[in-house]
Amino acid sequence: MEKTLCKGDVVCSGTREYRLLEDPVMNQDKLNWHVLAAEMNVPGDARRFMKYTLKDNVAAYLPLKRESKFRIRYPYIERVYDYFETSGPLGREAAFLIAEYEDGVDLREFICREGGQGEDTPVQERQYFSYMLQLLYAADNYSSYNRSDPLVHRDLKPENIMVSRDGRRIKIVDFDWAHTDRRDRITGRLSFSSQKTGGTPGYMDPRAEHQYVSDIQADIYSLAMVFLFLLSGRDYIRDDEIYSYMEPEGRDLAYRLQVWRLKEQYRQERYRGLRNIIQKMMDVFEKRYDGVRKILSDFKGFLIGYCGSQEEYDLYFTFPELLQVPETMRGRTREPIVVSLYDNESDRYTSLEIGRYQMNDVSIGKHMVMSLCNIKQELYYIPLEESLKCISGAGEDMKIRSGAEFECRYGKLSLRLYMKKRGGESYEE
Repeated sequence: MEKTLCKGDVVCSGTREYRLLEDPVMNQDKLNWHVLAAEMNVPGDARRFMKYTLKDNVAAYLPLKRESKFRIRYPYIERVYDYFETSGPLGREAAFLIAEYEDGVDLREFICREGGQGEDTPVQERQYFSYMLQLLYAADNYSSYNRSDPLVHRDLKPENIMVSRDGRRIKIVDFDWAHTDRRDRITGRLSFSSQKTGGTPGYMDPRAEHQYVSDIQADIYSLAMVFLFLLSGRDYIRDDEIYSYMEPEGRDLAYRLQVWRLKEQYRQERYRGLRNIIQKMMDVFEKRYDGVRKILSDFKGFLIGYCGSQEEYDLYFTFPELLQVPETMRGRTREPIVVSLYDNESDRYTSLEIGRYQMNDVSIGKHMVMSLCNIKQELYYIPLEESLKCISGAGEDMKIRSGAEFECRYGKLSLRLYMKKRGGESYEE
């Protein structure tokens, strides 16, 4: 008789132990099991989301292994803590993925609770616009790791976006369809999958149905469909249009924004800028945005106009979890920290000024490897590259001292820190 897991069982990865807090549930769509678990001997909130499957179940095993490679630490992206394969608990070789547990509901359930297709209040409008901004931050983050071959989620939809219990924050989850890297590790050449790029009808770009190369434009199209879901309270592509929008005769439906499908309030002139952005996100490939950074810039421009001033924008759309800014410190500025960086890979020096409660991304060559945050005139780093490690000059609290050195698979970085006074002069920390 085949073994199964149940509430109270303990699964060991070799270095970590996880106790199941409930009985596992079978995901019929993905053919794997999922369960809430707790990592043992860990302080604070130790709840984790566990997914597992037998290795001989190839249809479920390969996506799970693919998702395990998507290890990013970012506020709006699900974090993968652990992945291991063992035959212990089930008596057969099985794969286990341990991810961050988000105590909330998915975006579809959240919108249904909020009133669905009814008119949105000003508070709801700002809330939905903040979700859009957070989604763009997340997509810009994961697609920036390798500009020549960006990471791509490939299945962005309301069910794969979690909303926190307090409704303030979203998080992209389920990277099991993700495209992580098509470059051969030995030759460095691009390799092409024999599988279709995946996605969910109604949210995926129709060209992905017959395409075998992933690109960030596919995620940009899906994000446009998610934005339209927020602005209409329902799927933009209706159930009876799921197949027709993928056909050549359905090009207008697939690639042209039909304003009448939006809630009446979003058809107004005030929202024309937003509609233009979404149109360029969902347009045919040749006219579509070719990256997320430009969408972010255009969307922020729209939001500043929507708010009426930069100050109002900062009040509603500055996220403490991203910048780690206490609510009482919003809008206040202090002397910046000047960071001098030496990149061994390119033999180049660069300089950054990081204001109080601001954050800057740092790259080695073309690869973004970490973010630097100025918190109360102390500099902290957030790893964005899995192989990044500190050689010297930083503690376990991620606080950096002058002379800190980092290395990863892309090269080495040295940092010197200077405090800049109001008069313009600076001194080394």
